[in-house]
Amino acid sequence: MALVQTDSKQYNLKDDMPITFTQAATMAGVCLTVVHIAAKEGKLENVTSVGQGGWGGKRQYNNETTRRAVKKWRKGVRKYTRKPVAEAVITLRQPRKVA
Repeated sequence: MALVQTDSKQYNLKDDMPITFTQAATMAGVCLTVVHIAAKEGKLENVTSVGQGGWGGKRQYNNETTRRAVKKWRKGVRKYTRKPVAEAVITLRQPRKVA
């Protein structure tokens, strides 16, 4: 019996299962609007867009993508790190007007 090399794309792995945009936003830690904009601009792959959504015979239709696509998209986005702001000196005293 010979060992056969398999490709991960042959199987329906957890990363290949469809997830809704809401789940993708929660997974990525971003706002839902960010996911919609990324899909609209073509940065997010494997997108099934259904407009406003709705109910089909046995299934609820949502805007969907895959975990693999979300991971790939987030890998290309640079990390946002807030730099510390220098402390501002606030004075309540008004400068004197020179007559």
